[in-house]
Amino acid sequence: MKKVLAAAALTLLCALPAQAAELFGIEFGAPASKYDIGKEVLAEQGKMKMYKVVPPQPDAGFPGYALTAYDGKVVRITAFSRADYSDEGTETRKLFAATVDRLTKLFGGPAVFDEDLATDSKLTAESQWKQSLLNSERLVQSKWVMQDVKGGDELEAVWLEGNAIPMEPESATFLTLSARVKDFPLYEQKAAQEAKIR
Repeated sequence: MKKVLAAAALTLLCALPAQAAELFGIEFGAPASKYDIGKEVLAEQGKMKMYKVVPPQPDAGFPGYALTAYDGKVVRITAFSRADYSDEGTETRKLFAATVDRLTKLFGGPAVFDEDLATDSKLTAESQWKQSLLNSERLVQSKWVMQDVKGGDELEAVWLEGNAIPMEPESATFLTLSARVKDFPLYEQKAAQEAKIR
């Protein structure tokens, strides 16, 4: 497992250069058609569309990827870790800690860091870590905000979040690593207005 995390760290550091113009080899503001997105649209609202994507520089810790485009250009990238079925969320927690460490080395300390259990939660045992996420009684998240962002299509923020979903035969935890451009909220507003017009 240590070898996998080390490989993931190296890949992510290569995929997030100092200027942070791209993530996993996908350039922000570039045409989405430049990448291996296939034809299936996972979600759509106005001119905003989400696609499954195979990135040029995938990360060993995050095997699943989605690309969000507005009017055909890349505005957000999201990566998903493997499902962890353990009650303790062992692999999810290890990957979270390792990813926070390497992103902090790259961008500095996160603007937001939460790895907390709700004060009134009774799910305090290690074996209840997954359940506390499922019950929304635990926060696992970090956020980095880029400084001196000038252009609307430049990378503005990176989020790392722990998630849990009910699945059959058992629920699982996983991480999402998302990055978006500065004008993403504006594109969301435009997309919502466009959807109403239709």
